[in-house]
Formats: sequence, C-alpha cells, structure tokens
Amino acid sequence: MILDDFIKKWNGKQCEVAGSANAKNQCVDLANAYIRDVLGLPIIEWTDAKDFPTKAGDKYNYIKNTPLGVPKRGDIIVWGSGAGGGYGHIAIYLDGGVNTFTSFDQNWSVKEFCKIENHRYNNVIGWLRPKGESMEITPEERDRLINRATVAKEVAQFLEIAGDPDTISFDQIKSVIAGIKARAKDMEGKAGEWEAECKNRIEQVGRLKAQLLEQGKLYKALSDKLKSSNDLSVGTIGLLEGRIEVLQEQVNVVSAEKGELNKVIAMLKLKREYDILIELAKYKLALVKFK
Repeated sequence: MILDDFIKKWNGKQCEVAGSANAKNQCVDLANAYIRDVLGLPIIEWTDAKDFPTKAGDKYNYIKNTPLGVPKRGDIIVWGSGAGGGYGHIAIYLDGGVNTFTSFDQNWSVKEFCKIENHRYNNVIGWLRPKGESMEITPEERDRLINRATVAKEVAQFLEIAGDPDTISFDQIKSVIAGIKARAKDMEGKAGEWEAECKNRIEQVGRLKAQLLEQGKLYKALSDKLKSSNDLSVGTIGLLEGRIEVLQEQVNVVSAEKGELNKVIAMLKLKREYDILIELAKYKLALVKFK
C-alpha cells in the first residue's frame, strides 16, 4: 500500500491499532497503521506520541526540528508535551514549508477521526524517517531549501550578527530582533520628546512675534500722533521712525527663525520615520520562521 491509498482508506474514519482499551482511535493508532501497512515495519506499542523517537529503535533516522528544517512526504512528524494534553501528537507529513504544513492526523481537530490537517510547527520536536529510504529530493524541494538557507544567511548578515552566518542559531536571530524592537520603542519615545520640544519652541516664537508686532503698531500710532503735533521736532520723528524700522527687522528675523525651525522639525520627523523604518525592515527580514 502507498501513502495515497492509505489516506483514501482512513480519511474521515476511525483507526484503531493495538494499545490500551481505554485509549481508542488515538493519533498513535493511525501512526502505527501507517508503519505497519505502508512502511512494512513493526508497530510501536505502549508509548505516548511524544516518546516515539526514543521507542522507534534503529529502523528510523530521527531528525530534530530546526528553524529551516522541512520534513519529507511520508515522514512521521512528532509533537512534544506542549500538545495533546501533555502526551504529544503524531501524524504523517504530507506537504509544506518552513512555516506551515499539512499532515494526515487522527484525533486532532475532529476527535477520534482521521483527517488531513493544517499546522504550524508549534511544539513539533522532530520527525522519523525509515532508514534506507532514499534521501533524494525533487528539484523544486532542493531549490526551495537552497533559497531558504540563502535567505537565512542574508538575514544574519543584514542584522550584522557576529560569527559565521552559516552557523547562526535561531535564538541569536531572535535576540537581535528583540534588541531592534527595544531600540525602535526607545526611538518612538525620544521622537515624542523632540516633537513636544519643537512645538514648545514654535509657540514661543509665535508669542514673541505677536508681541513685536503689537509694539510696532504702538510705535507707529505714536509716531503718527506726534507728526500731527506742531510742537514735534524733525529729530524726534526720525528717532521714532528708526525705532520702528528696528522693530520691523526684529519681526522679520523672528519670522525667518520660525521658518528655519519648521524645516528642522520636518527634518527631525523624516529622520525619525526613516530610522524606525530601517529598524522594522531588519525585524521583518529576520522572520524566517517562528516556532
């Protein structure tokens, strides 16, 4: 029997193979039926799903789950104690990549029944592959694995993680990402402080400008009134007009400073947004796979 025939036989049905009378139609029953009927090997009795790797004996290669690891169709994929109420889970791998996959399971989304399920790699500890089975992969699988490995290496280099990029661990990548997120959060806080300070400066400049304009109006009104007086000397009028010109220059300077301050504020905002985008870009590129 081949895997496709096995799926047709049991899909939507209940499968029971040996084991305890108190544990009928469990995930290990389907796995043992597959081991017996498709792989032609002895079933693995009296064990929880999570312990299959240690009870399988020398007829299998056990491959531990890694961030870039992808099982092969027909591998027996095993979940640890984080699944199945502490007993783990076991299924037959069908297809997928480094983030998600499909498998043929019993007792997962539909209690005690067999069904093709969609999964992520949460709690997956590894998979069993019968010894002597060809390790060859299709050209598509080879290209996919090469691409994933290249992406992981490029991410490690982009994040400037010290050491050989080919040996960088997933924990190292997560640690760097955590640092990036912390720095981005700190930058957001500082950016808020900068914006508050700039806003305060703008308000100060606005108040000063308004004050100078009011003073200018007063001096102008006084000058006009004095000009209408017969007792006003030409020299006094000149002094007042000079004072008005000085005030006007001060108003112009304040206006110019306000314009420059607005430019600085715009540049600070652009720099903050650019820095945050760079940090977040690093974070996104580093998300090769999460358990």
